[in-house]
Amino acid sequence: MDDTPSDWPNQAPIGTPRALISPFSLTRPLPSVLAVGNFTLKEWGMPAVLGALGYPIGAFASGNPSPAFARLGGNVARPTALVAASLGAAAGFLLSYQSSWSRLTGYSSTDA
Repeated sequence: MDDTPSDWPNQAPIGTPRALISPFSLTRPLPSVLAVGNFTLKEWGMPAVLGALGYPIGAFASGNPSPAFARLGGNVARPTALVAASLGAAAGFLLSYQSSWSRLTGYSSTDA
């Protein structure tokens, strides 16, 4: 028995620590469209929930600015809340993308 890969293009030779069982390999990466198209309802909700949680957290965090920023004038609560909501939504999308990618490449189970 030789140590050459079988019919899967990315299956590692026998004796390696972990052999991927997936049609995608490092030489042919997973297209982003497939990972986003594979999102479940829970994964679409994650950016929305983290973005919605980020807004009040950002508003609360900027509610009492330090005296060093008093000369700026105006209220910084709303811009800070919007930035926090944007960061939360981006983090939620990246977590969803990671979860979808790991299901497509075989690193996690497909049970939802």
